[in-house]
Amino acid sequence: MAATLRWGGAQAWLSYLYHSGKGVQRSDRLAAMWCRSAAEQGYAQMQCLLGELYSKGRGVPQDDREAFKWYRRAASHQGNWGKYELAELYFEGRGVSRDLRKAAMWYLAAAEVADEEARYRLGQMYASGQGAPKDIVYAAAWLSLAPYVPGAAKAKARLHKQMTANQRTEARRLASVLDDEIVGRWDKDAHL
Repeated sequence: MAATLRWGGAQAWLSYLYHSGKGVQRSDRLAAMWCRSAAEQGYAQMQCLLGELYSKGRGVPQDDREAFKWYRRAASHQGNWGKYELAELYFEGRGVSRDLRKAAMWYLAAAEVADEEARYRLGQMYASGQGAPKDIVYAAAWLSLAPYVPGAAKAKARLHKQMTANQRTEARRLASVLDDEIVGRWDKDAHL
């Protein structure tokens, strides 16, 4: 009843249930239908999910341009998941022209809200000089802030072999500063 009255929370919940198959028969088509209703009302998580459904062609025709549109909406509403996915689309050139600078910008936005995959990708971009200035100190700093991402430790170790002792010290200091700034934003946002 609440979902048919266009209450976004109920629509989001129905989308989740149909998407996961919890308590109902799993249906990508119904998940997408309810997801779209909630997404159109500005629910960032549902905008991200709808972007994913379009990206994978689940319940809707596969369409990278539609995926881009919904991830961009989510990112503009502080949807952290949307920021990372938007960066991925720019990086891969799916649904939008490939633009490594914009990819780096969106990875940075996601990294600043503690997305470790984004931190890893940003570190890789600084290491290679693609989309971001080549800077092994920044690369090592971002990679050190992604400890749970497979490959990050090895990538950082490879960089450390190229770095002087002073550069390694600077990378640790920079990582600490970045981490403190990110945690500081969380504290401010949470009013702690």
